[in-house]
Amino acid sequence: MLGVRPRIRTMEVVLIIVAVMLNLGLRYVHNFRGHATDVTHFVNADSLRYCRIACGISKTGRFAFVSNQDVFRLLEHPGEAGRLRVQATATATDAPLWPFLLSGMLRLTHYNVREILELRCLIDAATVALFAYLLLLSGVGFGPRAVALLLFAANPAWLLYSTALLTEPFTLFIVVSYAVLFARLARSESSARLAALTGVGGGLVMLEHPFYGLFPIISLLLLYGARIINRRALAIAIVGILAIVSPWMIRNMVVMHAPQPLISTYDWPTARSGWNAGILGSYRNTNWDLESDRFVPPNEVLSAGPDEIRLRQLNQRRVFQFLRANWRIVPAIVMRKLVGAITPIPETARGGWLEDGRMLLQLAAFIPVAFVMFLGIAPKPFRILVVSIMVTNLISSEITFPTVRFRFPLIWAEMLAIALFLDWAARRLRARSDSRQAPVRDLPDDSPN
Repeated sequence: MLGVRPRIRTMEVVLIIVAVMLNLGLRYVHNFRGHATDVTHFVNADSLRYCRIACGISKTGRFAFVSNQDVFRLLEHPGEAGRLRVQATATATDAPLWPFLLSGMLRLTHYNVREILELRCLIDAATVALFAYLLLLSGVGFGPRAVALLLFAANPAWLLYSTALLTEPFTLFIVVSYAVLFARLARSESSARLAALTGVGGGLVMLEHPFYGLFPIISLLLLYGARIINRRALAIAIVGILAIVSPWMIRNMVVMHAPQPLISTYDWPTARSGWNAGILGSYRNTNWDLESDRFVPPNEVLSAGPDEIRLRQLNQRRVFQFLRANWRIVPAIVMRKLVGAITPIPETARGGWLEDGRMLLQLAAFIPVAFVMFLGIAPKPFRILVVSIMVTNLISSEITFPTVRFRFPLIWAEMLAIALFLDWAARRLRARSDSRQAPVRDLPDDSPN
């Protein structure tokens, strides 16, 4: 099944067009009506941090923070953006891929909020098309593919995180792109070209969202362990990852004077938010990304410039101090995070049909994901993809903390698991039906005359 080159037929094209139009239609209704293009709704919390860096890149050409006031001046008065002068301070708080792309979108649209949303819609349409191709590579039947693709395109979680300028929707695009390259590599009999491209895709995943940084490493090692690719292809892929990631790490060592290679200085402050006694009391998987900072004293909150490295080291020491002083409750914290990472049910009530729809789809995917991971009902490369992304989610949740928002880029794996499960169930039913309808041949009569 994996060795046959997939053919894109007319029905496939129609299905992809319908899915893309469904996605764009829902986005139009949700994003372009009401307050979604209002700057104060559009830029808040984490999205404000990304905008501060993106505006710094677009105005100064450096990966640097500008002030909150400068961000709102640029976005609320786009016609004056060319004349505004800003002060920027070098930073490494975030992985660079989304801020760099966002800065390009800001310059291309002249800081127009509505046009930035329109460009985001094009990226999401490309994500739908890529996921359709991934489903085609999986070899499942047209019916399961259609169900999974339409559920993916209309997924309520997409609408929940598409209004503010958060990184997760673009993370979904990058991760699905990597999954397509990975599936192509698995079919290619260790093609050097595809191994290099897969490595490049894995490096981009790491530079997009550190929460999913282990995904490329785990998936490539499992693919090699399953003897689907050889040692040469694995080495080429790892070199591809290093070629993408290492320049950014070197930049941080040179510009930020980091004592060791790193992608983001926000790693240990985030880990500290997930390693404290509050996890056993007030942690909830719906809002910890918004409330966790209250467990870090105000004078230890991350800032731009050289202090980023000092504060990162301070938070690193605080995490280890907590682990040494509270080792008895560490198993309880680990289990609490594990439950928060696995359960699709929000631990605090969050009203609205989007939240209800997101929860129902994740509940519907729970059994298919378990079947793919533990019962091996899928082709090996696709089982490896699902296992790798789910294990990455668990590991990263333990290192930091699990939230519903961080789970959003998993929707492609959940919908892929639904397609694989439906295809497996359909084949089982057909086989059982065929065995019942098979004619029974008469045995020869061996009785004496």
